[in-house]
Amino acid sequence: MSDKKSILKADSVEFSYSRGMPTLSGFDIVFEEGCMTGLIGPNGAGKSTALKILSGYICPDSGRVLVKGSDIRDMTHSQRARTMAVVAQNVFSPLPFTARQVVEMGRTLRISRFSPLGHEDIAAVDDAMEEMDVLRLSQKKFNELSGGEKQLVRMAAALAQEPEIMLLDEPTSQLDIGHGLHLMNHLKRLNSKKGLSIVLVSHDIQLISTFMKTFVLMKNGGIISRGGAGEVITAENIKDAYSCNVEVLNIRGAVHIITDSR
Repeated sequence: MSDKKSILKADSVEFSYSRGMPTLSGFDIVFEEGCMTGLIGPNGAGKSTALKILSGYICPDSGRVLVKGSDIRDMTHSQRARTMAVVAQNVFSPLPFTARQVVEMGRTLRISRFSPLGHEDIAAVDDAMEEMDVLRLSQKKFNELSGGEKQLVRMAAALAQEPEIMLLDEPTSQLDIGHGLHLMNHLKRLNSKKGLSIVLVSHDIQLISTFMKTFVLMKNGGIISRGGAGEVITAENIKDAYSCNVEVLNIRGAVHIITDSR
């Protein structure tokens, strides 16, 4: 049995956007401190919805989410922000904020949107931007940055909260292979260096297979497999979840999925 403590848990969660087919059904999962977990599965499996429920962005119809043992519904916005940070997909700002202002907004989630940043807050912003190597972008307009630069700035904004766990929804979806590898290496370093727990949703199984410690495979709002890459990313599981025939090879710790075009 693991001696690590639970940092985030979904307990018997049920959720539907409308009457009919549930988006999540019997969703039970525990994330331990220091985890690096990838949520994978086909379109419509419920991955992004699960992330929104885990973050408290939406409430389940039944069941509950526990953050370090406390029901997320009983926590203030500031309390949540001190424990978890969320990096959603494709954020666009209609206002001409600089990269630094975007990171500072991440810090204000931890304190109050109406409170000025103190010396400790400014130091946290500087540290987060240095960690993600975006100090050089401080005065550039966020919306004028490249996709890779935007993602690193948003990561810095999340880090400025000084969270214990980070939830990311498709963090590499808009990035080329170089920027994708760069971002995943940043996440791996944050996990090993700072003990940051990481949960991310991704369709790029091959990319994240060398970085994630554990995987959760979802289908139709439920979990059909969980464990290490060798346990979860198998030809049988891929066929079950994605309805396609593949061959799965493990080469030097990396998963390679070869599709059957016949």
